[in-house]
Amino acid sequence: MFGEEKLSTYLNRSKLLSNVDCENKIRVAILGSFTLNGLEETIRVKCSDKKIQCSTYIAGYNQYNQEILDEKSEFYKFFSDITFLIIDTRNVLGELFFNPYSISVEDRKQFVKTKSDEIIN
Repeated sequence: MFGEEKLSTYLNRSKLLSNVDCENKIRVAILGSFTLNGLEETIRVKCSDKKIQCSTYIAGYNQYNQEILDEKSEFYKFFSDITFLIIDTRNVLGELFFNPYSISVEDRKQFVKTKSDEIIN
């Protein structure tokens, strides 16, 4: 992005954040299927720039499914105001990522429905 800071800037700024001048608070959970290094710090800095105190919970690497399915997980104990579920399409689609037309239209529709149900339910 034009005019955006480098990731290292956000990492360094996040270590210096003070919540003294914050007018609002938000709790953000981040669940993903791959490494999300730097995202948490960037969100916290961006919130601080808007005078929002941001508390974050970030799930372990590729632990989104376990966190969602376990009602006693740290994710649920955190009580987030907003949750980002960031999933790698290749992880979800498997071999169909490379060969989506290797199965019929009906099978693709069923596959998408099944995967959607897994995520939603």
